[in-house]
Amino acid sequence: MQRHRPFLCSITAAGALLSSVFLCERSPAAEWKQAAVASVHPLATAAGIKALEQGGNAVDAAIATAITLGVVDGHNSGLGGGCFILIRAADGSVTAIDARETAPALASRDMYLRPGTAEPREVDGEASKTGPLAVATPGALAGYALALERFGKLKLADIALPAAKLAEGGFALDAVYARKLAATRNQLALFPATKALFFKDDGSVLKEGDVLKQPDLATTLRASRTEGAGPFTKRLRQPGGGMDGSQRWRAPERGFLRLYTQAPRTAPHHVPWA
Repeated sequence: MQRHRPFLCSITAAGALLSSVFLCERSPAAEWKQAAVASVHPLATAAGIKALEQGGNAVDAAIATAITLGVVDGHNSGLGGGCFILIRAADGSVTAIDARETAPALASRDMYLRPGTAEPREVDGEASKTGPLAVATPGALAGYALALERFGKLKLADIALPAAKLAEGGFALDAVYARKLAATRNQLALFPATKALFFKDDGSVLKEGDVLKQPDLATTLRASRTEGAGPFTKRLRQPGGGMDGSQRWRAPERGFLRLYTQAPRTAPHHVPWA
């Protein structure tokens, strides 16, 4: 019996497995014979399967799944965050891409202390969880683009367009998403953009079965098809001046992503942001 040679790609964020794709082939030159795509949402899983049907490999399918999860599972994942990508090729080599988010360039030790309070200054417990100061410089989209460039067969443009159409056309909220919205309704109501997105005209938050449309996300995904991750990732700004995106994420490497390859074993090397 001939051994199958696996090709695996998994993406994780904040300790949770976002998507995993497994392919088998009967020989190095053969076409993939079997595949499995797993995620927490059927629409995202379907996007991964579609990528395979379009001639993509496990990396293409995993990235398609992850980008779509940013549309239909936004409380867990999305372009505003980061991820780890683990790829095992058919030759047995393993590559890890570190695309986790980090603090922006203007972040400081005291940024979550209340201004004007007596020493020792009080900590603002909400600032690190809600609002612009809670957001790190994102790395997910840059990580997706790197994985596709190095290991994929499809282009980011091919994968981002279906997700953009889904964000634009909308989808019915499942019970999990509805519960997350209900649990954070007070925070979501603080900002005009999230209030317009997640609330009905009568002031109630969207519920299970309601259709969520995300036109701004669709615009961003469409822009990534031609502009890549650069414009989205280079700058993250708080209205009125806040936080600029950092060009010096992981000193002393002073770059964007790190890529590790094992078997054949090589020293970790850094992938700078252009």
